[in-house]
Amino acid sequence: MSVKKMSAFAGAAALLAMLFTGVAAAPASAAPIESSCGYANPDGGGKFPDSICWLDFAGYDSAVGLTAEGQQFEMSLGAYDVSYTVTERPVPGWTTRAVAAVPATTPPFVVGVPGYYNGIPGSPFLYSSAGQPNGGVQINITNFQVSLNGTPVTGYDLVTAAPETTDAATGFLGEFINWSSNTPLTLIDSYPTITTGGGCAMPLNGNGTANVWCYPGAAGSSSAYGSILAAPSATSISGTLYMYSRGEREGLGFGIRTASVSVDKQVVGRVDPADSFDLSVASSEGPLLATASTGASDSASTDVVPVIPSGPLTLSEAPAAGSPSPVDYYDADWACTNANAASTTVLPDGADTSQQLALVAGDAVDCTVTNTAKAASLGLVKTVTPTTAAVGDTVVYDFAVTNDGDLPVDGLAIDETAFSGSGELGEIVCPVTALAVGESTTCQAPYEITQADVDAGGVSNEAVATALIADTTVSSASAASTALVAVEGESALAVTKTVSVPTAAVGDDVLYTLTATNTGAMTLSDVTLTDTDFSGSAPLGDLDCDTAAPVTLAPGDVLTCTVSYEVRAADVGTLTNGAAGSAVDPDENLLTGTASAAVTITAPVTPGDTTPPATGGNAAGQAGAGLAITGGDVPWYAAGFGVMLLLAGAATMAVRRARRS
Repeated sequence: MSVKKMSAFAGAAALLAMLFTGVAAAPASAAPIESSCGYANPDGGGKFPDSICWLDFAGYDSAVGLTAEGQQFEMSLGAYDVSYTVTERPVPGWTTRAVAAVPATTPPFVVGVPGYYNGIPGSPFLYSSAGQPNGGVQINITNFQVSLNGTPVTGYDLVTAAPETTDAATGFLGEFINWSSNTPLTLIDSYPTITTGGGCAMPLNGNGTANVWCYPGAAGSSSAYGSILAAPSATSISGTLYMYSRGEREGLGFGIRTASVSVDKQVVGRVDPADSFDLSVASSEGPLLATASTGASDSASTDVVPVIPSGPLTLSEAPAAGSPSPVDYYDADWACTNANAASTTVLPDGADTSQQLALVAGDAVDCTVTNTAKAASLGLVKTVTPTTAAVGDTVVYDFAVTNDGDLPVDGLAIDETAFSGSGELGEIVCPVTALAVGESTTCQAPYEITQADVDAGGVSNEAVATALIADTTVSSASAASTALVAVEGESALAVTKTVSVPTAAVGDDVLYTLTATNTGAMTLSDVTLTDTDFSGSAPLGDLDCDTAAPVTLAPGDVLTCTVSYEVRAADVGTLTNGAAGSAVDPDENLLTGTASAAVTITAPVTPGDTTPPATGGNAAGQAGAGLAITGGDVPWYAAGFGVMLLLAGAATMAVRRARRS
């Protein structure tokens, strides 16, 4: 049999089937149409522009719809899979009207009136054609199924609506609709009621049952255009169109009312620059419905995703892979809004990283979770014991560290930012190096006071505590804290001058010794000694010092100088010699000291001369010289004067000072 004959045979079979059953035979191929659904504009009017997804019937073939199998459609709705079948049937006793899919944007088709669910994409309306009076057609959505990863889900509303035309009314506005479903139908929206006639008379007859009628509204009574009905979790819904007048047409729109949700993320500051956050919306069945990640940005947002509200959703945030900081290093604040103003759905709030949201069909919830970085902070108090010390004393520094921030830290260390000590601070030892929020520890280090520290007037030590925020590479530092060690002491210089013998004769050598001794606690510099007020008849030689002056003397050190002198005849009597010393202490104070020494010089004795030598001058030059007088015959007053000079041979100059703290 030729292809043409086969086609003719198939056409005849279809005609016979229509004649006897009102249902056309199925065509040879009726593959499902890959379709979609779409939402009205957010500002397109109506109560549920963002939760009713209107089915797109583009590609619908009336001839296929008239078959027993009908026209099959498949589509994805977010993470969900949706399938359904469209059939159309003649209405017994009414003239058959054909059905075609038309776009909402093509005049004169609107849902209700302009400004009511505007902007629906695709071809969402199945409209009857114009035809003979008493026309009718039944449009059916059957086998409506929704699944998530192959698991059937319920909780949606199967929606139907009565879009209107702007055709001129003829007769007595004689058109009406009868809806039926396998679950009760309820009016959920309509354009505001009018009393001029037209639209569906309000209230709808049978509203809340599985069989609802839209009768034409008469002038003077309440009616409304664009009635929208919802059948919870329905698997089938039908609308039978009855059109009395020749020019009138009628149609139906169908959709799935779901809930919708979106989650936005705002990041206020970062603990670690590498921190990133993931957002997720998980269905009650387990699969994720939406995800988003901030990356390095301060914000992220999931798409607005449709949700079949079959159970509570889980909205959550978590650190992205490789993000150093755990999410609890941030304060979280959830805030949600619902575009469905009449909804009683409880919206998430608070600071939990995971939130539950139990939606109902018609909800359109948008949530924002704001994460604000918590602050890390260390407190440091530095003290020293004792607070006053001397050379050689050991003091102990205490570094009391408190984690007074909101984040745990580890790798605690003490950094000396300023240390005036001349010695080396001992190792700083911390009992622990990890501190939870609110915990404290005290680190210690010893130090031995040096002479240079005493000379400086004390030791100042400034330090900061540093640590890493746990699990990150970000450090936190305390404010600087300072501890002072004070020293007390004096600077003093003692000057002495002595002579090797108390009595000498002409021709003898006498040795003078001069000393400058640091008898204080401070180092003295620029120490010098000089001879002064020498009564000898010849000048003294240069001082011979054990260290070339000027010198620096530590406490207890001595500068010693000597000079020798040969007594001459002109020196008979008392030979006196003074000494002066000077030094500078660390505070630039000048210290001085003086001393003197005296020697009794005797004249030479002439043999046979018993006359005592004259005092106070050259005995050899006196008249009437006699025998020599022994040393034991020195007059008492001369001896007493010599003793007084010896007692005055040492002098000390001291500058006492209290060292600053």
